[in-house]
Amino acid sequence: MKKLSKLALSSLLLFSMAGCSMGKDAEDDAEKAKDKVEDKTKETVDDTKGTVDDVMSYFKEQGVTYNNDQTLDEFDFAAKEGRSFTVDNQNVYVYRVDSTDENMQKLINQASSHNMITANQDGVENQYGATVNGNYLMVYDKDAQLDELIKYFKGYKYKDPSDAKNATTDAS
Repeated sequence: MKKLSKLALSSLLLFSMAGCSMGKDAEDDAEKAKDKVEDKTKETVDDTKGTVDDVMSYFKEQGVTYNNDQTLDEFDFAAKEGRSFTVDNQNVYVYRVDSTDENMQKLINQASSHNMITANQDGVENQYGATVNGNYLMVYDKDAQLDELIKYFKGYKYKDPSDAKNATTDAS
């Protein structure tokens, strides 16, 4: 009888410890899931900041004169939004891109390393000048002389208007 009691007690302790371990695993899984949701939410919020309109406003603030400004909304690649315009009679395209897309990552890497991308348009491979700034891709004719615009584009950084308001409030 004593042996049976010890066996029952040992089994109870073993199951109890296993239950704690399983509870801890479930708790860890729940924590990981929560972290993923928070990360995804932050990505979504960050993704809405710094639109192409903000880049265009920044260009104006820097004194860039551009014409023929048109919103682009149909893309054959992973762009979220885009704008075409001309500077000194040169066509320029600015896109806010999905940098998590595998094909877009290749274009971004190509633009970062060579200041050039190769794009297939209607079955024809064309080379374009290209510059990257975070989730933005600026594309232009490979022979275009746009050094000043490229300098401004590389210098663009999204500034949250509410941060500027808070900074002025804090200073007073």
